[in-house]
Amino acid sequence: AYRSQDGVALWHEGTAGLVHCHFWTTPEQTGEQQPICDPSRRYWLTADARLDNRDEIAAALGLESIELSRLSDAELLARGWERWGIDLSDRLLGDISLAVWDSVGGELALIRAPLSNRPLFYSCSRDCVSFASLPSALFVTPGLEPELDMERVADCLAGGIYQPGLRSFFRGVSSVPHGHVVLIKNGTVRMTS
Repeated sequence: AYRSQDGVALWHEGTAGLVHCHFWTTPEQTGEQQPICDPSRRYWLTADARLDNRDEIAAALGLESIELSRLSDAELLARGWERWGIDLSDRLLGDISLAVWDSVGGELALIRAPLSNRPLFYSCSRDCVSFASLPSALFVTPGLEPELDMERVADCLAGGIYQPGLRSFFRGVSSVPHGHVVLIKNGTVRMTS
């Protein structure tokens, strides 16, 4: 509930859907409504983002300052995705995690900026893909139980290094590592940096 102080929005089409809990923390976010769709209705985006290089991305997109002043960070990221696709991830500077659903290609992209403190977790089974800012939100997914991955916990307690993306502390839940993109299509997961 604390992550949805400014409302909740839902989009779904066919077997895909996105839910966004609004919690506006920057002036640009105030009043924004996510998920955001591009004009062609191909890409749907939801983001937890504070974009530190807004002016740089806007200049690369050819946006005037007056137009930029009307865009939230998520809306600017949506325009960037429409232009550059996955290459947008190379331009990200700030505290950013985002998800983009390609309704034509049937692919989900989960992206986390290199220095982002905003986590992004996901679970992928044969029947369902889910993602969220916190693992607890994933446990509404049918078949996914809040079970600790005792091997991972023991490894960490024994002095092992925590490696996000490989495994979280919950069985069946992974984390998108800093500066990586996770692409999920037809149950296949690929990770790029």
